[in-house]
Amino acid sequence: MRANRYLHIAVIGVTVLFFVLCQTATAGSHNKRWGPPKKPGNHGLPGCLAKVSKCKFKVWKLRNIVATQQETIDQQAARIEELEAMLENFAAVPQTGQTTSWGERDDGELQMGVQWPDPRFTDNGDGTVTDHLTGLIWLKDANCLRVWRWSEALEASNNLAHGQCMLSDGSAPGDWRLPNVNEQLSLMDYSHYGPSLPMPNPFIIDGNIENFWTSSMFQIAVDHGDCWVWTVYFGQSGMRPVQCEDDEFERIFHKVWTVRDAD
Repeated sequence: MRANRYLHIAVIGVTVLFFVLCQTATAGSHNKRWGPPKKPGNHGLPGCLAKVSKCKFKVWKLRNIVATQQETIDQQAARIEELEAMLENFAAVPQTGQTTSWGERDDGELQMGVQWPDPRFTDNGDGTVTDHLTGLIWLKDANCLRVWRWSEALEASNNLAHGQCMLSDGSAPGDWRLPNVNEQLSLMDYSHYGPSLPMPNPFIIDGNIENFWTSSMFQIAVDHGDCWVWTVYFGQSGMRPVQCEDDEFERIFHKVWTVRDAD
Protein backbone atom coordinates (compact mmCIF):
# COMPACT_ATOMS: atom_id res chain seq x y z
CA MET A 1 0.00 0.00 0.00
CA ARG A 2 1.18 3.55 -0.68
CA ALA A 3 0.58 4.65 2.93
CA ASN A 4 2.57 1.67 4.17
CA ARG A 5 5.50 2.60 1.89
CA TYR A 6 5.49 6.21 3.09
CA LEU A 7 5.49 5.04 6.70
CA HIS A 8 8.58 2.88 6.14
CA ILE A 9 10.38 5.75 4.40
CA ALA A 10 9.61 8.04 7.33
CA VAL A 11 10.91 5.48 9.84
CA ILE A 12 14.15 5.01 7.88
CA GLY A 13 14.63 8.78 7.69
CA VAL A 14 14.12 9.27 11.42
CA THR A 15 16.46 6.35 12.20
CA VAL A 16 19.19 7.83 10.01
CA LEU A 17 18.70 11.20 11.67
CA PHE A 18 19.12 9.69 15.14
CA PHE A 19 22.21 7.82 13.99
CA VAL A 20 23.79 10.99 12.59
CA LEU A 21 23.05 12.89 15.76
CA CYS A 22 24.57 10.14 17.85
CA GLN A 23 27.68 9.99 15.68
CA THR A 24 27.95 13.76 15.81
CA ALA A 25 27.60 13.66 19.56
CA THR A 26 30.41 11.07 19.85
CA ALA A 27 32.73 12.81 17.45
CA GLY A 28 31.99 16.14 19.07
CA SER A 29 33.95 15.30 22.20
CA HIS A 30 36.82 17.08 20.46
CA ASN A 31 34.71 19.84 18.96
CA LYS A 32 33.57 22.71 21.14
CA ARG A 33 30.75 23.72 18.80
CA TRP A 34 29.11 20.37 18.17
CA GLY A 35 30.34 18.23 21.06
CA PRO A 36 28.17 17.36 24.06
CA PRO A 37 28.69 19.25 27.29
CA LYS A 38 31.60 17.79 29.20
CA LYS A 39 31.22 16.81 32.80
CA PRO A 40 33.97 17.87 35.21
CA GLY A 41 36.78 15.37 35.43
CA ASN A 42 35.79 12.93 32.69
CA HIS A 43 36.38 15.00 29.54
CA GLY A 44 32.81 14.42 28.37
CA LEU A 45 32.94 10.64 27.71
CA PRO A 46 30.00 9.65 29.99
CA GLY A 47 27.94 12.43 28.44
CA CYS A 48 28.60 10.99 24.97
CA LEU A 49 27.68 7.48 26.06
CA ALA A 50 24.49 8.75 27.65
CA LYS A 51 23.45 10.45 24.41
CA VAL A 52 24.23 7.33 22.36
CA SER A 53 22.22 5.17 24.76
CA LYS A 54 19.32 7.60 24.55
CA CYS A 55 19.47 7.51 20.75
CA LYS A 56 19.41 3.71 20.72
CA PHE A 57 16.42 3.65 23.06
CA LYS A 58 14.50 6.05 20.82
CA VAL A 59 15.29 3.91 17.77
CA TRP A 60 14.10 0.76 19.59
CA LYS A 61 10.92 2.51 20.70
CA LEU A 62 10.29 3.76 17.19
CA ARG A 63 10.73 0.26 15.77
CA ASN A 64 8.15 -1.09 18.23
CA ILE A 65 5.70 1.61 17.18
CA VAL A 66 6.24 0.75 13.51
CA ALA A 67 5.74 -2.97 14.21
CA THR A 68 2.46 -2.25 16.00
CA GLN A 69 1.23 0.02 13.21
CA GLN A 70 2.23 -2.55 10.60
CA GLU A 71 0.17 -5.19 12.38
CA THR A 72 -2.83 -2.85 12.41
CA ILE A 73 -2.38 -2.08 8.70
CA ASP A 74 -2.21 -5.80 7.88
CA GLN A 75 -5.40 -6.45 9.85
CA GLN A 76 -7.22 -3.62 8.06
CA ALA A 77 -6.02 -4.85 4.68
CA ALA A 78 -7.32 -8.35 5.45
CA ARG A 79 -10.69 -6.88 6.48
CA ILE A 80 -10.89 -4.86 3.26
CA GLU A 81 -10.20 -8.00 1.19
CA GLU A 82 -12.94 -9.82 3.11
CA LEU A 83 -15.47 -7.03 2.45
CA GLU A 84 -14.53 -6.89 -1.23
CA ALA A 85 -15.13 -10.65 -1.53
CA MET A 86 -18.55 -10.20 0.10
CA LEU A 87 -19.47 -7.41 -2.33
CA GLU A 88 -18.61 -9.59 -5.32
CA ASN A 89 -21.35 -12.03 -4.20
CA PHE A 90 -23.80 -9.31 -3.19
CA ALA A 91 -27.13 -9.52 -5.05
CA ALA A 92 -29.33 -6.49 -4.50
CA VAL A 93 -33.12 -6.84 -4.77
CA PRO A 94 -34.75 -4.20 -7.02
CA GLN A 95 -37.95 -2.32 -6.28
CA THR A 96 -41.22 -3.75 -7.62
CA GLY A 97 -42.38 -0.49 -9.18
CA GLN A 98 -45.43 -0.12 -6.94
CA THR A 99 -45.97 3.40 -5.60
CA THR A 100 -49.61 3.29 -4.44
CA SER A 101 -50.12 2.35 -0.79
CA TRP A 102 -53.21 0.50 0.48
CA GLY A 103 -51.99 -0.33 3.97
CA GLU A 104 -49.50 0.76 6.59
CA ARG A 105 -45.90 -0.12 5.66
CA ASP A 106 -46.91 -2.04 2.55
CA ASP A 107 -44.84 -2.19 -0.63
CA GLY A 108 -46.32 0.99 -2.08
CA GLU A 109 -45.38 2.96 1.04
CA LEU A 110 -41.93 1.56 1.76
CA GLN A 111 -40.80 0.89 -1.83
CA MET A 112 -37.95 -1.25 -0.59
CA GLY A 113 -35.17 -2.39 -2.89
CA VAL A 114 -32.71 -0.87 -5.32
CA GLN A 115 -34.11 2.21 -7.03
CA TRP A 116 -34.49 1.90 -10.78
CA PRO A 117 -32.05 3.95 -12.85
CA ASP A 118 -33.36 6.77 -15.00
CA PRO A 119 -33.53 6.03 -17.82
CA ARG A 120 -34.21 2.39 -17.13
CA PHE A 121 -33.71 1.25 -20.74
CA THR A 122 -31.62 2.30 -23.72
CA ASP A 123 -32.56 1.41 -27.29
CA ASN A 124 -29.20 0.50 -28.84
CA GLY A 125 -30.48 1.02 -32.39
CA ASP A 126 -29.47 -2.50 -33.48
CA GLY A 127 -32.50 -4.51 -32.42
CA THR A 128 -31.35 -4.74 -28.81
CA VAL A 129 -32.25 -2.93 -25.58
CA THR A 130 -30.00 -2.51 -22.54
CA ASP A 131 -31.56 -2.68 -19.08
CA HIS A 132 -29.49 -0.39 -16.85
CA LEU A 133 -30.86 -2.00 -13.69
CA THR A 134 -29.45 -5.47 -14.38
CA GLY A 135 -26.98 -4.81 -17.19
CA LEU A 136 -28.71 -7.43 -19.35
CA ILE A 137 -29.31 -6.92 -23.07
CA TRP A 138 -32.73 -7.94 -24.36
CA LEU A 139 -34.16 -8.54 -27.81
CA LYS A 140 -36.16 -5.43 -28.68
CA ASP A 141 -38.89 -7.27 -30.60
CA ALA A 142 -40.64 -9.40 -27.98
CA ASN A 143 -43.16 -10.54 -30.63
CA CYS A 144 -40.62 -12.08 -33.00
CA LEU A 145 -40.35 -15.64 -31.69
CA ARG A 146 -43.41 -17.81 -30.91
CA VAL A 147 -43.10 -21.56 -30.44
CA TRP A 148 -45.17 -24.45 -29.16
CA ARG A 149 -42.70 -26.37 -27.08
CA TRP A 150 -39.98 -25.66 -24.55
CA SER A 151 -37.31 -27.51 -26.54
CA GLU A 152 -38.15 -25.27 -29.50
CA ALA A 153 -37.82 -22.20 -27.27
CA LEU A 154 -34.33 -23.29 -26.23
CA GLU A 155 -33.38 -23.98 -29.85
CA ALA A 156 -34.73 -20.65 -31.12
CA SER A 157 -32.86 -18.75 -28.39
CA ASN A 158 -29.56 -20.53 -28.91
CA ASN A 159 -29.67 -20.05 -32.69
CA LEU A 160 -30.73 -16.40 -32.72
CA ALA A 161 -28.17 -14.21 -34.51
CA HIS A 162 -27.53 -11.06 -36.52
CA GLY A 163 -30.05 -10.66 -39.35
CA GLN A 164 -32.98 -12.20 -37.45
CA CYS A 165 -35.69 -10.36 -35.49
CA MET A 166 -34.43 -6.91 -36.58
CA LEU A 167 -30.94 -7.64 -35.22
CA SER A 168 -27.96 -5.78 -36.66
CA ASP A 169 -25.71 -6.23 -33.63
CA GLY A 170 -23.23 -8.69 -35.12
CA SER A 171 -24.33 -11.45 -32.73
CA ALA A 172 -23.76 -15.11 -33.59
CA PRO A 173 -25.54 -18.35 -32.62
CA GLY A 174 -24.78 -19.03 -28.99
CA ASP A 175 -24.66 -15.38 -27.93
CA TRP A 176 -28.34 -15.32 -27.03
CA ARG A 177 -30.13 -17.58 -24.55
CA LEU A 178 -33.51 -18.26 -23.00
CA PRO A 179 -33.69 -16.23 -19.76
CA ASN A 180 -34.21 -17.89 -16.41
CA VAL A 181 -37.33 -17.01 -14.45
CA ASN A 182 -35.58 -14.39 -12.29
CA GLU A 183 -34.15 -12.62 -15.32
CA GLN A 184 -37.55 -12.59 -17.01
CA LEU A 185 -39.27 -11.31 -13.87
CA SER A 186 -36.66 -8.54 -13.53
CA LEU A 187 -38.50 -6.74 -16.36
CA MET A 188 -41.77 -6.79 -14.45
CA ASP A 189 -43.36 -3.58 -13.19
CA TYR A 190 -46.09 -4.54 -10.73
CA SER A 191 -47.72 -1.12 -10.97
CA HIS A 192 -48.71 -1.74 -14.62
CA TYR A 193 -50.56 -4.38 -16.57
CA GLY A 194 -51.07 -5.24 -20.22
CA PRO A 195 -48.07 -5.21 -20.36
CA SER A 196 -46.54 -5.20 -16.87
CA LEU A 197 -43.43 -3.36 -17.96
CA PRO A 198 -41.79 -0.11 -16.78
CA MET A 199 -43.04 2.88 -18.71
CA PRO A 200 -41.75 4.25 -20.97
CA ASN A 201 -39.88 1.42 -22.62
CA PRO A 202 -38.64 0.82 -26.20
CA PHE A 203 -39.79 -2.80 -26.53
CA ILE A 204 -42.08 -4.04 -29.29
CA ILE A 205 -44.78 -6.07 -27.58
CA ASP A 206 -48.35 -6.36 -28.86
CA GLY A 207 -51.61 -6.20 -26.98
CA ASN A 208 -52.12 -9.96 -27.17
CA ILE A 209 -49.97 -10.61 -24.13
CA GLU A 210 -48.98 -14.26 -23.98
CA ASN A 211 -46.82 -16.32 -21.68
CA PHE A 212 -43.07 -16.19 -22.20
CA TRP A 213 -40.94 -19.30 -21.84
CA THR A 214 -38.12 -19.34 -19.28
CA SER A 215 -35.26 -21.80 -18.84
CA SER A 216 -36.21 -22.55 -15.20
CA MET A 217 -37.80 -25.85 -14.22
CA PHE A 218 -40.91 -26.28 -12.05
CA GLN A 219 -39.18 -28.46 -9.49
CA ILE A 220 -42.13 -30.18 -7.82
CA ALA A 221 -43.12 -31.71 -11.17
CA VAL A 222 -39.52 -32.57 -12.03
CA ASP A 223 -39.21 -34.48 -8.75
CA HIS A 224 -42.16 -36.61 -9.91
CA GLY A 225 -40.59 -37.33 -13.29
CA ASP A 226 -42.47 -34.73 -15.35
CA CYS A 227 -40.93 -31.89 -17.35
CA TRP A 228 -42.58 -28.62 -16.40
CA VAL A 229 -41.07 -25.13 -16.69
CA TRP A 230 -41.99 -21.68 -15.49
CA THR A 231 -43.57 -19.20 -17.89
CA VAL A 232 -44.01 -15.48 -17.19
CA TYR A 233 -47.19 -13.62 -18.07
CA PHE A 234 -46.81 -9.88 -18.64
CA GLY A 235 -50.51 -9.33 -19.06
CA GLN A 236 -51.22 -9.20 -15.34
CA SER A 237 -47.83 -9.62 -13.63
CA GLY A 238 -47.88 -13.36 -13.17
CA MET A 239 -46.12 -16.66 -13.70
CA ARG A 240 -47.29 -20.23 -14.05
CA PRO A 241 -45.82 -23.66 -14.79
CA VAL A 242 -46.36 -25.28 -18.17
CA GLN A 243 -45.53 -28.79 -19.39
CA CYS A 244 -42.50 -28.91 -21.63
CA GLU A 245 -43.57 -31.23 -24.45
CA ASP A 246 -47.11 -32.40 -23.74
CA ASP A 247 -49.30 -32.66 -26.85
CA GLU A 248 -52.11 -30.99 -24.95
CA PHE A 249 -50.30 -27.68 -25.40
CA GLU A 250 -49.46 -28.10 -29.09
CA ARG A 251 -52.02 -25.49 -30.08
CA ILE A 252 -50.95 -22.97 -27.43
CA PHE A 253 -48.14 -20.65 -28.48
CA HIS A 254 -45.74 -19.16 -25.97
CA LYS A 255 -43.33 -16.40 -26.82
CA VAL A 256 -39.56 -16.40 -26.58
CA TRP A 257 -37.94 -13.22 -25.28
CA THR A 258 -34.21 -13.80 -25.55
CA VAL A 259 -31.45 -12.20 -23.49
CA ARG A 260 -27.69 -11.98 -23.51
CA ASP A 261 -24.99 -10.61 -21.24
CA ALA A 262 -23.38 -7.24 -21.83
CA ASP A 263 -20.33 -7.22 -24.08
